[in-house]
Parts: sequence; C-alpha cells; structure tokens
Amino acid sequence: MKSSGLQKRVLQALQCIINKDLEEAFFHLAPAIDASAKRHYPSVGQRERYTKWLDAHQVEMFTIATHGRLVVHGGFGNPDTKGIERVASALYKARCAATHDPDELDELVTFIHEEKYGFLHGRFIITQGMLIAFTLLVLSDPKNKASFNIAEFKKTWLQYGDRRLTLIAYVGKREELLKVFERKNPAAGQPTSAT
Repeated sequence: MKSSGLQKRVLQALQCIINKDLEEAFFHLAPAIDASAKRHYPSVGQRERYTKWLDAHQVEMFTIATHGRLVVHGGFGNPDTKGIERVASALYKARCAATHDPDELDELVTFIHEEKYGFLHGRFIITQGMLIAFTLLVLSDPKNKASFNIAEFKKTWLQYGDRRLTLIAYVGKREELLKVFERKNPAAGQPTSAT
C-alpha cells in the first residue's frame, strides 16, 4: 500500500512540530482534520463538519495536549470582543485564513510552544500540545485507519512529555490512545476535569 495524502499530512505535521514550525504543522493538519470530519459528517457542509468534528473531540484534544491536567468545555473569553468564542470556531477561522489569507492568520492566532490557552492580545492561542493532540486524534480515528500504511509506522515513535508513543499502536485505535493520557485523581481515583 502506498502512503495516502492523509498519512503524508500527519507525518509532515509531526515533522514540523519536531522542527518547532507550528504554523506549518497547522497548515498540514487543517486538511487532515477536514478529511476526518468528512468521514464522520459526509452530508453536511465544510464549515459545519469541521466545527462538529472539533467540538466532538475538544475534550480529548485538551486531555492529550495537557497530559490529562486540563479539560476545557465550550470556549474562552476574548478580551477584545468581550465575548466567548468556541474553540472550534476559532480553529475554523484559523483554518480558513491559513488556506486563503496568511496575513489574516497572523491577526487571528498566535502559535506558542508553552502551555497557555485562550486568547493573547486578541489572538487565539494554538499550542504545540494542541497540534500534537490533533495529529494523534487524526491518526487514531477508526474511520481513518485505512488511510494509513501501518508498515511505514513500525519504527515511528513520538516522545511527548514523559510518554514514548509508538505510533503503530494507535493507528485507528482511539480508545488505546486515550488510555495513555488518562490522569487519575489520587484522592478519588477518577479522571480529573476542569471547566
């Protein structure tokens, strides 16, 4: 089996993340997210399916991005607009700008390697952790499994924090991936969540 376009996007995004080029990583992930969304919501328009997929995976994304320390439901307050903006909406705007107007992208988002979330000077923050999480969510989506040549992932791994992830173990296996990032509250023995 030859590599699919989706596989190439995922691997290119990972390489960009390793090279600390987060904007380029986002450029590769945006169509990968759209392809995944189309498989889940084939009968709706592009904007709707993109934001529905992001909404459906937001908790998982923050769980992975923060190693289980933080989960965000809904959105963040934007001090410039004095309103709440859904994460899916902010990311969809960034996706459109990345595709159609790079100058607008600089006005809408800021890419950072630190673990900060929300808005900074009116721009939505996209972190390295978020991009890694989206990469892993696309990779582990069961509907995407046929798009990945598993043989090419045999020796591919990602060191993410204290976790070494052998990618072949998670191709199309979302539940297995999420088990790695579950964080137990020592007092209650339950996963932690913050809103």
